[in-house]
Amino acid sequence: MKDSVSILIGGKAGQGIASIETLLAKGFKRAGFYTFSTKEYMSRVRGGSNTTLIRVSNTAANAPDFKVDIFVPLDTAAYAHARDRIRHDSILIAKKSDVECDCTLYDCDLDALAKEIGNPIVSNTIAAALVFGLLGCDGEILREIVTES
Repeated sequence: MKDSVSILIGGKAGQGIASIETLLAKGFKRAGFYTFSTKEYMSRVRGGSNTTLIRVSNTAANAPDFKVDIFVPLDTAAYAHARDRIRHDSILIAKKSDVECDCTLYDCDLDALAKEIGNPIVSNTIAAALVFGLLGCDGEILREIVTES
């Protein structure tokens, strides 16, 4: 992992964005990294896409870094909402059919994977595990946190 990585998770309310944030923040801390996170809430009346930005760093991270290194849109609205923040060197974890970008794309249907496992609500846990593994962290740490939860 480089010195600092910004991870953006986006989706509608109820899709488990807060759960992903909790899993990753606890996991990165146990792996010896510093974290800083910030949230963006859209109008509850009109709907919209919420995002959480998690900065993971080798040194104290006291502020967000709004460039996006890794983006996990949990729905197409999240992708549309934040696609202007994706750069050519960003990594995107999403279904290829739902996005179009000039970046590194990991074609992954989180909902289909969750259904295959047997529980459609674990797509957020799968997303957290993918991000954690992508950064080379020990998966056993995240497994312990999921078990504790």
